[in-house]
Amino acid sequence: MSLFFDQTLTIGLDARALHRHERRGTGKNLADLYENVLRLRPGWRVIGYCRERTTLDTFGGPGYQAKLVDLPGDRFHAWERWRLPLAAWRDGVDLLHCPANTCPTWNPTPLALTVHDLLPMESTVFDAHRFRQSVEHAVRSRSPIITPSAYTASLLRKRFNAGDGQVTVIPWAADSSVKYMAPGEGRSRVCAKYGATEPFILHLGATDPRKNTQALIRAFSAVAPIVRSRWKLLVIGIDDPAWMEELDAQLGTLGCRDRVMLHAYAPQEDLAALFSAAGILAYPSKAEGFGLPILDAWATRAAVLTSHVTSLPEVAGDAALLVDPHDLCSIARGLGKLMAEQRLREELVRRGAARLTGYTWQRTAERFIDLVEKTVAQREHGLRLAA
Repeated sequence: MSLFFDQTLTIGLDARALHRHERRGTGKNLADLYENVLRLRPGWRVIGYCRERTTLDTFGGPGYQAKLVDLPGDRFHAWERWRLPLAAWRDGVDLLHCPANTCPTWNPTPLALTVHDLLPMESTVFDAHRFRQSVEHAVRSRSPIITPSAYTASLLRKRFNAGDGQVTVIPWAADSSVKYMAPGEGRSRVCAKYGATEPFILHLGATDPRKNTQALIRAFSAVAPIVRSRWKLLVIGIDDPAWMEELDAQLGTLGCRDRVMLHAYAPQEDLAALFSAAGILAYPSKAEGFGLPILDAWATRAAVLTSHVTSLPEVAGDAALLVDPHDLCSIARGLGKLMAEQRLREELVRRGAARLTGYTWQRTAERFIDLVEKTVAQREHGLRLAA
């Protein structure tokens, strides 16, 4: 029996991503993770610290308490550096979980840091110095570091000299709200909002160049017209109006404006229908720490095209068509092959469904629980020895 199975244990959580109005990647993962953690450990308590009162009710349930920790302004990231660890210490948490790449470098309570990838080190938007400080602090303090892929774990060991026993690989699972939706009025109604008629290719676009949105559009335009004539490309997630205008101009130059649909952020309730209706998910990213949309595509019976770099082949295995994201011809060939060959799409969907059984939120929660319990047990053992 687990050491803490019958014992009350309190986790403090930096829950800002979980309590956003429009919950995205990390926030969705946290909701699935903690719902399963509290189901498996009903005696545990989780305090989710957030900054906005208006979002306190966006997540809850037995064992979970959303707590406002306010701070006027946030110069020098003072909320994360000081207010968060102070609140966790005052509440007597057994462990503070920082799930989004950064953490306080002063922490009077045990800490666990989730590092999704090392992409912030190369970003011009993210605070690379703060990211590096966080990881270096976690390594020095021997705090457990959680990462979703063996690829990222190897980079943490190589670039930050993190010990083998300090880094734990805990893969994610598919978004629990993105499930297969059979053809019907509900699915058709959602697709009509986006001007998407089946079959179509779904791409989760972004201004970030690593998502490769421009290259995918050029590759789609390069597919043989006899193949392309049956398909459309739906790009969602283009939230920057200037970027939208730039892409639209590119479509005009390529002469495929009538075959490519550009849309901004798609609300969570539309994703199941869009993934289910898409024949193909095109995900030729240049770099990812995991690649969660691949799992979402498998869960909704879409064939996957993705890249053969970073963590993506680790996740995809033999259940996706892999291409070189830096080679436009490679993307175009792969896309054309999937568009033309129904049997290939069906085979990849079958393999994806089989591979998806290895990625479940229960398994993810069990691994997280094991890490928490070991961390708290080691600290208590150390305190007893010190006494």
